[in-house]
Amino acid sequence: MSDDTVGAAPSEVEVASDYVRTRHCVVLRGEFEPLWEDLGYHLLQNGHRLEPEQRRRLQDGLACVALHSASKPRDELIAWTMNLIDPTGAAPPLNVFVTGDSHAGTIVGRAFTRDVKVGARSRFFAQVSRPRLPVRQSTIEAEGADVLTLVEAYYRQSEQLPARLFRLGGETFAMLVAHPDYDRTWFETVSGDEVSRVAEREELGPLERLRFRLRCGCDLKLIHRMLRGATNGDLDALYGDQEELRVECPRCASVFRVPRAEMEEFLAEPPPPPPGSEPS
Repeated sequence: MSDDTVGAAPSEVEVASDYVRTRHCVVLRGEFEPLWEDLGYHLLQNGHRLEPEQRRRLQDGLACVALHSASKPRDELIAWTMNLIDPTGAAPPLNVFVTGDSHAGTIVGRAFTRDVKVGARSRFFAQVSRPRLPVRQSTIEAEGADVLTLVEAYYRQSEQLPARLFRLGGETFAMLVAHPDYDRTWFETVSGDEVSRVAEREELGPLERLRFRLRCGCDLKLIHRMLRGATNGDLDALYGDQEELRVECPRCASVFRVPRAEMEEFLAEPPPPPPGSEPS
């Protein structure tokens, strides 16, 4: 999903974070309706059809990763994959992938509706990367297929302090993150309505105002490199008897069509020098 995917001026939303002084918590809030309009255009442009509940879960994941990213250090890159299993069987299993980069101000994601692994419970896979530090990975399981509930379970099991997620009406979401010495009773009992009016009832200390947009950054050159790496440049293994491949970006599901002749031309080009190497 490049900027061209959503037009010349992709929408942005602001995520506001404030410290709730007497409760020792941070509250983060954002209204995401403009991004859902861009997401709808992106899905339509690439020929993807999601059922309303599937789209809602993707949107929930994107909102949650934006709020979470805004609460973390600016150099963290966050990727979540959620394997959502409805225990009632009312909804088919669904995988949702989302990623956030608060430094770049971007979020992106996609839903996988086919070949979804079915287990007894929903699962949540998290990967966090920071420069010069090892990649951190964690996996948790939880009951139910609600994205907000699953993110809360991830916080309980993998983060140092808990968080709560709220839908505040319309497309406004909020996240409450506990800090050391937090007011546990208030944190566990506060309602979404109270969170929506927290500025009226609590003393807040403004922290940050960050802006996010939907953007992946994928392009045809990236797809070429991905295909070369997948089969070490073996065109017969890639194409078989086909003259064109339909390839989806694994992060945003943008569709690229790659003719065999075009891939042959790419493979004939000299590979780029390794990062940090000096030209001779």
